[in-house]
Amino acid sequence: MSLFYFFLIIFLILLSLEIITPGTFIFFSFSIAALITSFFTFSIKNTNILMFIFSIFSIITIFLSKKYLNNFIKTNDTKTNIDNYIGQQVKVLKKLDNNNYRIKIYSEEWNAISNSDLKKDDIAIIIKKEGNHLIIKEAHNNE
Repeated sequence: MSLFYFFLIIFLILLSLEIITPGTFIFFSFSIAALITSFFTFSIKNTNILMFIFSIFSIITIFLSKKYLNNFIKTNDTKTNIDNYIGQQVKVLKKLDNNNYRIKIYSEEWNAISNSDLKKDDIAIIIKKEGNHLIIKEAHNNE
């Protein structure tokens, strides 16, 4: 019965470590393996076999947590402050070359690309962000 409590304490310690270390889920995997192993202590008394069971379930839970938790956590629609720029009007500071421009939004200057032929002091609208450039189009009627 003491092995049961040993693995139960390991489970609680690892679960506590997972709570205080955000984002890793590695301690969570080991804590689940410890919990599962604690139930094997009722029928198996050999410590070496129990450590082998703990190792196998640790590996299994690590792979399962990576597969399922990463899909649960990852979102492709993470918004940044730059996403708030989309739809905003900007002032063209200067034309660089081809369809490249230097624009000003709020107090920041950005490189921008546009298919429109813009001139200095024209007003444009940000359509989207692509890499480290903003894509802009001409604003009609000073919208």
